[in-house]
Amino acid sequence: MRALLADRRPEHAVIEIGDRFAADGGCGKPMMNHHTVQSLPDKRTGSGVATPSFGLAPVSGAAEGWRDSGRTGRGARAVTVSGVTDLAPVPEHTLCIHLGRPILVNCRLDDLMQNGRRQVRGDMDIVPSGSRICWEAEEEASLLLLQVSSVALASAAAQLGLDPCHAVLAAQLQVRDTPLERILMAIESTLLAGGAIDPVLFDSLSLAATVRLLQRFADASPPRPLQALAPRKLRRVLEHVEAHLGERLSVARLAEVAGASPSHFAALFRRSTGESVHQYVLGRRIERARTLLMVNGVSISQTALEAGFAHQSHMASCMKRALGLTPRELARLGDEAS
Repeated sequence: MRALLADRRPEHAVIEIGDRFAADGGCGKPMMNHHTVQSLPDKRTGSGVATPSFGLAPVSGAAEGWRDSGRTGRGARAVTVSGVTDLAPVPEHTLCIHLGRPILVNCRLDDLMQNGRRQVRGDMDIVPSGSRICWEAEEEASLLLLQVSSVALASAAAQLGLDPCHAVLAAQLQVRDTPLERILMAIESTLLAGGAIDPVLFDSLSLAATVRLLQRFADASPPRPLQALAPRKLRRVLEHVEAHLGERLSVARLAEVAGASPSHFAALFRRSTGESVHQYVLGRRIERARTLLMVNGVSISQTALEAGFAHQSHMASCMKRALGLTPRELARLGDEAS
C-alpha cells in the first residue's frame, strides 16, 4: 500500500449508507470539498441512494442517518468506506471501531501514523475533539462511529466520581477492549435492525459505551486532594471555639474566622481535625461541662449555660450518650473525689 502523505490530495471516499440511513446529506455538510457524492444501490430495493461525502455532523445536529437522541450528546452511525477517507476535526470526541473482515489500512491521526496495519474486527481508533483522522484502504472497511460531546463526557466522568475537568481522551490508534467492543456491537445491531430504534435502548448503550471509554482509556486524574486548614488558621478557629463555647456558634461565623467560605470551611475543618464542625464543638461543650461539674462544682443549670447547651435536658442527653453518665452522676463523682 502507498504510505499516507500529508501533502497529497486524497482520493474520494465512498460511503455506503444502505437501507437504514437517509442519504440526502444526512451526515451533514461535506467536510472535504473534493469528496464526491455517489449513488449506491439500496440493499433492499436495489434503487439508487445518493450518499454524501464523508463527514459527521455534530451530535447536536441529529441529522438523518446519524442516530442521536438529541438530549444525551451522544450519536452513532455505521458506514462503509474505501479509498482515502479524511475525517475533519469536529467539536465532539469520536470512537471508531472496525466491524468488517481483516484489511490492510494506512492511518494517520494527528501526529500518529500507521502504514500497512492489519485492521481486524474490534480494532478501535480514539479521535479526541478537534483531532483529524485519515484512513486509506484499498478494500472496503466497515466502521461504527460513536460521537460524544464534551458535556456528555464530563457527565459520565462525574458519574464515575472523576473530576470532569481532568477526564481527557488522548489520541490512540488500534486499541482493543472486549467490554467496549461488545457494547459497540450491540449499538451496531440496534442501528442495522429493521424498524424504529428504541431511544431508551440506544441511550443506555451509548451511555454504557461512554462510561467504559472513560474507565479504560481516559487520562482521568483523580480530584486534587482537599487541603487542610493552615495551622495558624486552625489554631485561630479552635481558640475562638474555646472562647465562645457558652455562646451560639455557627459554621458561618467560624468560616469567617478562618477566612473561608462556609462550604469550603466545613470540608477543610473535617480534613484538619477528622471531625465535622458540629462533632468537634459538641465534644468541647461536653468536656467543658464535665470540668465544671466535677472540678469546679458548678451547678447543673449554670453548667448547661456556660457550656453552651440549649437547656439542662439537652446537656444531660448529650453527656449520657457520650460519657455514659448523667450530669448529676458526674457531679456526685466530683464531690466524692474532693
